[in-house]
Amino acid sequence: TPEQKADVARLNHLLSLALPYINARQDPDIAALAKEAGVEEETARDVLAQMGGRINMLMEKGGKGRKKKL
Repeated sequence: TPEQKADVARLNHLLSLALPYINARQDPDIAALAKEAGVEEETARDVLAQMGGRINMLMEKGGKGRKKKL
């Protein structure tokens, strides 16, 4: 539906805003990113926590970079 497409677009925008912080292993201002992307802060926190957990797991398996949690 158009509403689902809009939701996916907002989440993609959130991820594109957060990616530079994730790549730099920095904690983003989730409230600010959520506001800019047009998603609820709780949703942004959930999505980014899941993404951060997955990235940390991959980093630990690969032994690449620092192992700082996001």
